[in-house]
Amino acid sequence: MPQDPIHLDRFKQIDLFGMLTGCSGMAFLIIAITQGGRMDWFESPLFNGLLSSAIVCLTVFLINEWFHPLPLFKLQMLERSNFSYGLMALAVVLVLALAGSALPSNFFGKVEGFRTAQFAPLALTIGLPQLIITPLVAALLSLRWVDCRWLIAFGIALMIFASLMGMQITSDWARQNFWAMQALQAIGLPSIILPLLMSATSVVAPPEGHYASAMFNTVRGFSSIAAGVLVEWFINHREQFHSNVLVNNVANRPWLISTPVSEQASSNFPLLHDGSISNTENIAGFITLLKHQAIVLSLGDSYLLMAGFAVLLLLLTVWLPKRVWPPQIRF
Repeated sequence: MPQDPIHLDRFKQIDLFGMLTGCSGMAFLIIAITQGGRMDWFESPLFNGLLSSAIVCLTVFLINEWFHPLPLFKLQMLERSNFSYGLMALAVVLVLALAGSALPSNFFGKVEGFRTAQFAPLALTIGLPQLIITPLVAALLSLRWVDCRWLIAFGIALMIFASLMGMQITSDWARQNFWAMQALQAIGLPSIILPLLMSATSVVAPPEGHYASAMFNTVRGFSSIAAGVLVEWFINHREQFHSNVLVNNVANRPWLISTPVSEQASSNFPLLHDGSISNTENIAGFITLLKHQAIVLSLGDSYLLMAGFAVLLLLLTVWLPKRVWPPQIRF
C-alpha cells in the first residue's frame, strides 16, 4: 500500500486546547462520579465543584471540536444515525455486561462469603465460549441476506431472558443456578457487539477512522467506569431500602420470629414468646439472614434494571440504525 508523506506542518494545527479541556473535563467527571458516594453526592461542595468544572470544561471542549480544523472528535459524524446509534448502544452494552460479572460476584462475595478465586471460574462461562461464538457471528455477518439488526435484536432478546431469570434469585442459589444465565449472556454479548460495530463503522470513511476510534474508545472507557458506579450505587440504594422494609416488618410483627419453646429458638426464631431475645448468637444469626435477604432482593432489582436497559437498547435498534451490507472484497 502506498504510504502517505510525513506532514510535520500538522503539528502547527494540533488541538492543544481541545486536549486540555477534554482531558480535564473527563478527569473531573470521573473523579466526581467515582468519589460521589464517599462525598455524599450533592451535599458535598467538593463534588459540586468537580461536577461544575467538568460541565464547563466539556462544554468548551465540544464547542472547540465543532469549529476546529483538525479536531480530536469530529462531532459532525454524529449526524449519521448508524454512528450515533453505535456510540449510544456501546454505552448500554457495557452496562448489560455487568449482569454477568458484577451481580454474580456481589451475590457470592456478600451472601455466600466466597473469595474471588472461588467464583472466578463462573466468569469463564461467558469469556471462553465467545472464542467460538464470535467467529460464528462474524461469519453470519458476512452473508448479504443477514441484516445485522436481526442479530442485535437476537442478542438483546437473550440478555432480556437472562435478566428475567436473574430476577428469580434467592438466598438458596448456588453456582449451578447461574450456568444458564451465563450461557445466554455468552451468546448474547457477541451477537450485539459485532453487528453493532459493523453498523457503526459502515458509515465511516477511511480518512475518518481516527475520529471514530477516538470517540468509540472514549465512550468505552468512560462508560465502563460509569456503569460500574451506577450498578454499585443502585445495589446499595436498593439494599438499604429492602433492609428498612424488612426491619419494619419484623418490628411490627415480632410473633413471626418468636417461638413458644426456648429449646426451639434459632437464628430463624431468635425471640421467645414474651418478646425477649433467646441468646446473642441467635439474634446475630438473624441479623445476618436479614442482611443477606436484603442483598438478594437488591440483586433481583438490579437484574430488572438490566432488563430495562436491554429493552431501551432494543427500542434504539428498531428506531435509529439503517440497514447496512457487509463489505465485499473484489480482486
